Amino acid sequence: MSIKVTKVACQSCGANLTIDESIRFVTCGYCSAQLEIVHDPSAVYSKTLDDVVKRQDAVEDELRVLRLEKSLQRIEQEWENFRIRVSSKSENGTIVEPGKAGPILFGIFATILCVFLFGFGLSERIWLIAILGVAGIALSYLITQHGLRRAKEFAHMRTRYLQKRTKLKGELASAERALRFQPMKRSGKPSKR
Repeated sequence: MSIKVTKVACQSCGANLTIDESIRFVTCGYCSAQLEIVHDPSAVYSKTLDDVVKRQDAVEDELRVLRLEKSLQRIEQEWENFRIRVSSKSENGTIVEPGKAGPILFGIFATILCVFLFGFGLSERIWLIAILGVAGIALSYLITQHGLRRAKEFAHMRTRYLQKRTKLKGELASAERALRFQPMKRSGKPSKR
């Protein structure tokens, strides 16, 4: 069985290469370019692998950008769903996020009202009203603490969301820059990042 030998020009530097028909990939002995040998029915020619590597790198960069954009959309949607779930709506339909002002104002108002009931109950010797005043003070304290705890948890979740969002936006900007500014080819060798 004889091996068919073919001459092929290096796609990178033009040097003549002598190869046998079974060879699919070769490195040019003159410029060190990595080549794919294409065996078409009408011709045999070389193709630099740098182009394939560059295209593959560009596709990988595009996929990374798409994944980051999808992640960013997902966390923004998750945040919006969470925000709506834990918030209340005002009379005009706007969303009111949990905050410290509401529970504090409620606590002050309810405590003043309950202290008044307690004082009135004691002065008039209506023990049931006095006991209701004390119970109201305790209940307003618990409700205020619950509201403050919700506000603190909401602020913590917002901070986590903003940190994740900022990190993803930075990664996305970096990936978009990498996509716009692909590395230049160096001396016939595949570019490395």
